[in-house]
Amino acid sequence: NSKDADPIYVGKNNYKYALTHYETFKGKTISPAKVQNVKFRVEKIVRFHGKISGAPLYLVASKDKKYSCWTTQAMLQYYYFNSKGMRGVVNPLKRIANRSADKNIISLKNKQNKRDFNAAMKAANKLKGSQKKFVVNSLKQLKKDNNIGVEGDNLLLFGF
Repeated sequence: NSKDADPIYVGKNNYKYALTHYETFKGKTISPAKVQNVKFRVEKIVRFHGKISGAPLYLVASKDKKYSCWTTQAMLQYYYFNSKGMRGVVNPLKRIANRSADKNIISLKNKQNKRDFNAAMKAANKLKGSQKKFVVNSLKQLKKDNNIGVEGDNLLLFGF
């Protein structure tokens, strides 16, 4: 939900401050719902050691450093799986996962599962770059296992 999301800081000065401070701070912010068609990349990772423990935080920023935000791995995964390019891969895999949960059909030899798997593979081949390589390799591993019930081995299935 975008109202629960952390604010996105606007401006290069806020980006420079965020590089050294991972806590929320006062600065010009904008709602995540208002930021559209901007590609973000991970700029910095903060891992906690010693008495302070927790999940790592990621500083994501736009290419021109106009927008920046600290986020968690769960939010990065959420945006990754819900991106427009991944939608064609994720939806057929969700259908297979739901079918296996409802009817205990986990084999890819099942006619419906095979159809959905082929649709996911077709969509994966339309992706670009390292994303395509990761998704296609994960799907090939899934096909080799011939079973969606194998957990812990396939990174792509962690989201389902």
